[in-house]
Amino acid sequence: MEMVQRVSDVSTVDFLEWMEGMNYKIFLPDRNTCQSVPVDSLATLFAEWGSLGRIEGLLLLPPEKTFLLDS
Repeated sequence: MEMVQRVSDVSTVDFLEWMEGMNYKIFLPDRNTCQSVPVDSLATLFAEWGSLGRIEGLLLLPPEKTFLLDS
């Protein structure tokens, strides 16, 4: 989570809240199943994230593109 702030000087929370405010949907790709799991709550995502040094990809999609995950 720290990489967003490191490269942009914007906090990860602020960035993801901004994206949600633009109606983007946030997904966390599962490394084992290769499925993208929807993030229902930023509070839950941050609470369960663990170490701030943990590096994971997040997928952010505008609502009209989420159908792409169904195929």
